[in-house]
Amino acid sequence: MWLNTLLWNIGYSICHQLPERTLTIGGLLLPMCARDTGIYLGFLAGLFFIIFKRKQSNHTFPPPNVAIAVLLMALPMTVDALLSYSRILPSTNTSRLLTGVFFGGALSIFLIPLFNYNRSLSKNPFVFDQSGPLANFTDLGLLITLEAGLFLIIYNLQGQMGGPHLNLLIAFLLICGLVLVFFLAFSILAFSMLGDKRKHWLPLAISMVCAFFIIMHSIHTYLGAALGV
Repeated sequence: MWLNTLLWNIGYSICHQLPERTLTIGGLLLPMCARDTGIYLGFLAGLFFIIFKRKQSNHTFPPPNVAIAVLLMALPMTVDALLSYSRILPSTNTSRLLTGVFFGGALSIFLIPLFNYNRSLSKNPFVFDQSGPLANFTDLGLLITLEAGLFLIIYNLQGQMGGPHLNLLIAFLLICGLVLVFFLAFSILAFSMLGDKRKHWLPLAISMVCAFFIIMHSIHTYLGAALGV
């Protein structure tokens, strides 16, 4: 199916797609590894939370104490990856998925307000207060609960359950999360490049995203052929 091929190629642009590090849902591998699956689905869950709170256009950050706690959400994935790549402590797909989910949730809390801040042409310093996407630790607890629930859903969907249609749905959401993260990141770059003359920021951001995935896919393909993997 053409959609499966498209999703797989987009995932291949930035992910090794090693079968032993990739989750199987509906009897088929997802287009990205367990850690990336956690990150980008976790980001989508965070975005859903922000929209539910009606803060998707907000450009302020959580209060400092809450912001520090959110940063700590991202720490376990960093530690898990460093321990794994340094061969000190092997990680598992379960730990990769779990830590990736919380990293993605933390990413949404900072990336979306940062995008809105740059889009607003604000010249003021960053604001950290209760008008941000997480007003207090109660909100943070709800976000953590949502991310933990997402982890449990994906974890329990592994295997043959649901067939290829469920696999396609999860893969589609996963790649949507991936593309959205890079779209927001390149949009922030476009705002910086254009300054006050940002009328054409959207075509520039889309062009940079497309070029990025094409270049990364080409590099990955070249290296795979050169190294015989």
